[in-house]
Order: sequence, then C-alpha cells, then structure tokens
Amino acid sequence: MILLCDLSFYRLTGKIPDTFEEKGRDRTKLDNMFLTHNSLTEEVPGWIISDKENHICGHILTLAIIQNLVSSFASSARNMIPWCLQKDLPCSSGKPEHHSLYINCGGEEVPFEKETYEKDDDKESSKFFIATSNKWAYSSTGVFLGRQENDLVAKTTSSLNSKNEEIYQSARLAPISLKYYGFCLQNGPYNVRLHFAEIMFSNDQTFDSLGKCLFDVAIQGNVVLTDYNIMEKAGGAGKGIYEDFNTTVKDIE
Repeated sequence: MILLCDLSFYRLTGKIPDTFEEKGRDRTKLDNMFLTHNSLTEEVPGWIISDKENHICGHILTLAIIQNLVSSFASSARNMIPWCLQKDLPCSSGKPEHHSLYINCGGEEVPFEKETYEKDDDKESSKFFIATSNKWAYSSTGVFLGRQENDLVAKTTSSLNSKNEEIYQSARLAPISLKYYGFCLQNGPYNVRLHFAEIMFSNDQTFDSLGKCLFDVAIQGNVVLTDYNIMEKAGGAGKGIYEDFNTTVKDIE
C-alpha cells in the first residue's frame, strides 16, 4: 500500500490521471501526492477543482490526495490553467511593479535594518500560500512521516547570541522542499541577503544537540549553497549570520 507519493521536480508531462479521483467509497489508498515543478500539459481535472481540500493559487479547492500543484504545468498550457500553476509563475497583473521584497520567515512583521519584514506565520502544511500583500508566496511540499499534524513554523524564546535577534527567532520548515516566489518584480539586478540561525539544535550535551541540518539553496534556478550547515557556518547554535548573493530578474511577463 502506498500512502505518499512525491513526484516533484521530475519534469513530468501529460495529464493527471483520472484514476487518482476519489469515487464514493472506493477511495484510493494514496493519501498524499506532490506534483510541484513539473511540465504537465493538459487541463486540471474537474474533480480536483470541485473538491474541498487541495490548494490552488492560495485557495482551498480540492482533494488532499494532490496537495500542491504550484508551477507544475508547462508554459504551453497557460490558457487552460490558473496562473499559479504555470511554470515560473508569470506576473498575474501583467505588469511588473515591485523592486524589493522582505520576509520574516516563520515570524511576525518586524522592523529590521531600516526595512519592514512582512510576517510569514501561516501554519498550514504542504501547500501554496500567498501573502496578503500579494507580493510573494511560498510553496511547501511533503509531510513528516509518523506525524498526523505538521507544524511548519519553528520558534525559539531563548536568548540568541546575535544583534537584532527578533529576525532570527523563527523559521519556516519543510519536509521536502520550500520555495519562495517574488511576484511581479521589475527586471534588473538584485542583491539577495539570506539570514540564518540554528534554532532547532543546541550547543549543550542534551538530546537537542544531536543531529544536524543540511540543505541546498537556489536563487532564480541557480544553486548558490550546497549542503549548507548553519550551525557549522555560524560557529554554534543561536548565532545569527547572513549570506549575500547577486542575481538578475528578467523576462517577466
């Protein structure tokens, strides 16, 4: 029996099979399927749009069996599907208008470095969430095995060894992948500053000190960090650090 199937990032083409549909009491044994970042080409099946618990373009629309379809369809299918399912999420307003973006991942709105970082405290799991400002969104996929409920926001109340510690006291978690999108950014060069602090592990000899977290970071499709270890880079837990990168936004539609 397969309960979870992750098909994200496989460059799949074609359509979502009708066999995934739940019909009456003959429910498929598959509880969760993830199809983010593929190249599907046909219309979203009606049974997905008409049911209750899936997430499309930030709205709860359909069955939990397919939990996240963001950016899963090829550009050739754009006339058949909502904008947020299209590859690379083209500008829905038709005209790029923003030139900056500040997000406090997993936390409340907070002033920091003369800018206001928007709150990102939504706790729903495995979905596509659009911020109320309509300037950005995140796509989170996966489930933590063995957990019935997944809280994908981590926070610490401990004192951190860092200036401006408010920006480092929260984080957004993701079992498989986490991707942030900036909507309708104007073409041109941008500086991207990513702030990190290890708040899941500790420096002592308790159970919380065991294990480590490694992850990759990509910006505009280019991998900029590989097997990144915050604790190792910062020299311990609870220490805030940042990394700077240059990137270019172009071909916004």
